[in-house]
Amino acid sequence: SNNSSSNNSSSNNSSSNNSSSNRSSSNPGDLLVLGDFRAAQRVCLQLRLSPNSSNSSSGNDNLPGTYAPAAAATDDAGDVVYVWLVNTHLDHAAPTIRARQMQAICGWMESLKQGCAGIILTGDLNAPPEEQVHATLAEHGFMSTHKLAHGTNPTRTWPSGIQAPLMDHGSPKCIDYIYAWQAPGYQLQVTTAQLCGDGPDDGDKTLYPSDHIGIKVRLRVNCSSGSADKNQ
Repeated sequence: SNNSSSNNSSSNNSSSNNSSSNRSSSNPGDLLVLGDFRAAQRVCLQLRLSPNSSNSSSGNDNLPGTYAPAAAATDDAGDVVYVWLVNTHLDHAAPTIRARQMQAICGWMESLKQGCAGIILTGDLNAPPEEQVHATLAEHGFMSTHKLAHGTNPTRTWPSGIQAPLMDHGSPKCIDYIYAWQAPGYQLQVTTAQLCGDGPDDGDKTLYPSDHIGIKVRLRVNCSSGSADKNQ
């Protein structure tokens, strides 16, 4: 179980690719069948750039100087940028299959890197940090958001502690992740990264939201001009 929220950032100048091709969540091309009963799905978020502002009120997630969903922004709020969200669940049995599946996902997203601010990839990768899956992600420019925030991946995201019939058994390990890729001219800044769903129900200590522990991340999308980032 992975949760990612992205409250995104500030700049007063940005250029964007306004092409809408391959950005519809109903497009059959937004589902990638990986084989071995696995798949990946993607959806594109439109974020509208708001001007920088030093005046902000606490408790408001859509502060002036942040990226807000384009549908909620006014016509003069600024340029639109795009962030792709990808979710997958890789094979549970074989590292070689997982490596092939992740290579397919990275290739699937490669042509969409032009014209977007970044890509967020989440899922149950069934792969501890030492597996080839993570080397493949690094080769394609993806970074673990939890590792960026804390210097390391979580010690454990499975099993959560749930007790249930037909539950899977195994040694505790980290197999769930939120990765980010940032386009040239943009910075996907991790402001918070934490585990969630890692405690039992108050009334039943065997009941958890899932057999996996979730990861929750908040991101700012900072816009740069050339090599100089305009945001702090």
